[in-house]
Amino acid sequence: MIEMKRVRETAQRMAVMDPQLSFASSYISPREWDEVFWQHLPDLDPESIRTKLLVLAANSILRITTGGPNQSLPHFPITPLTRDIRAGFHCLANETGNEAFIAGQASKAPPISLPHVVADASAKRRATQIFRAWALRYPGSAQRVLILHVNVQIGARNPKTGELSSAFIQVQATGQSQSMHAGETGEQLALKLWGTTGRINDLEWKLDVSLDQGKIESTSTLRRIPWRLFDSFKDGFHGWLEELERYESVVRLIMQGWEPVGYVDVKADSDSYGDQIHPDPFDIDLQVDQATLSESLQRCQKIRLALDLERFWGGRMFSWRDAYFEKNLTPELISCASNELMDRHGLRPREGVASLAALIPEHGREIHFKVNPGAIYFEYARSSRRT
Repeated sequence: MIEMKRVRETAQRMAVMDPQLSFASSYISPREWDEVFWQHLPDLDPESIRTKLLVLAANSILRITTGGPNQSLPHFPITPLTRDIRAGFHCLANETGNEAFIAGQASKAPPISLPHVVADASAKRRATQIFRAWALRYPGSAQRVLILHVNVQIGARNPKTGELSSAFIQVQATGQSQSMHAGETGEQLALKLWGTTGRINDLEWKLDVSLDQGKIESTSTLRRIPWRLFDSFKDGFHGWLEELERYESVVRLIMQGWEPVGYVDVKADSDSYGDQIHPDPFDIDLQVDQATLSESLQRCQKIRLALDLERFWGGRMFSWRDAYFEKNLTPELISCASNELMDRHGLRPREGVASLAALIPEHGREIHFKVNPGAIYFEYARSSRRT
């Protein structure tokens, strides 16, 4: 039992921590993978094990690409791979001494294009690298569910040219990872991401990635969560204007037909943003319509308008309340209310000013605009409070 535990832990650690081995594991059956480690007892020399595993993976790839019998991968589809994926294993061939043989066999393989095979390989490599980076934050936690804070970037990509947006929405999300070993089926990795909304961003990116028996499955969606007024926003906060500009830039591009994409960090901590974002983006399925995105941009316009009102009313502080973000309280109504109250009372910097009689949005809920010596704000009339 002790030897079994040792073998399994070493096999799992090398599969997760070594990016090349994590990719090669897709081409080796779980039983054959573990057998290599059993053959290297009692020392379990990592270099010798690594060389043997890479040779097994290279031989398995050759059997697949040349259409020969494949005895080591009962779960892997026997399909001809493209020259692109063979080129991706060029460095693998160098390390295993099979470069000449692979080069000779490559010319015999039919030039069939299977882009999804290349995409799956890249997705597996990305998932294992992110999992490994997250696990490094809490050593020894790979066997249990690990929940942590993850820095995330949401941007946009031109579907025609592949150009990426220069601005990204930067938020801190909740990440979850788990590694399991299910008998003869081998390693199972799972990554999840959620909770991307924040003080400005109302777009919720949910990501769910699973790697099981060499097969990878993922869902990646973007939907809008009804925005709420954050306490930190009421009191003002550092850097929120830059955050607002990034959000507006990305949303405008999405409204123009650009596709949302997401990036996940691979840092050892989550204190700040830096260059440690995984370079391969996740595609995101947009589940927000144009009208909803337009409402979000209107909210941004109201936030900017509030700053203008502060200057217009002699530097009085704007008090953020839910009534101000009422859907039917348009920027035009806000400006009209401010101008009318100014014309009626004039600007008295240290005196109280009566409120405007009422603003009545389309659905009949009264919203009053009020100015006092220290603040300006919009509030629901007492007779028409929310039920």
